[in-house]
Amino acid sequence: DYPKIITGCEWDQVRAHGRSNRGRCGGARVDGLHQKITEQLMMIAPGASIPSTVDVGDKRLNIGTCAEDDAATKVLNAVPADVQTNSLTFVFPFRPRTLEPLDCCEVCKLIFG
Repeated sequence: DYPKIITGCEWDQVRAHGRSNRGRCGGARVDGLHQKITEQLMMIAPGASIPSTVDVGDKRLNIGTCAEDDAATKVLNAVPADVQTNSLTFVFPFRPRTLEPLDCCEVCKLIFG
């Protein structure tokens, strides 16, 4: 079961890797996203269920399904409560089968900076 995308996240000396499911909207691999991520997703798409695909303006966006969401949740669960999402550092996401580097999606750019 290859994931669709893999990335890594770090804050101080706390590191974790994250992966997205193969399906377009398969959800995060952890038991629920961290509350800080969920709150920011709700500001982007009020009332949406997480994970889901939503229409925001003229764009169709996946929310709560990214490898960044998974990795950041793992790191945020292990660091002090005052750490903000924009202080996390990520490696570039890539496709594990082809090693193709990818850009972060628009939603992750808004949440993680």
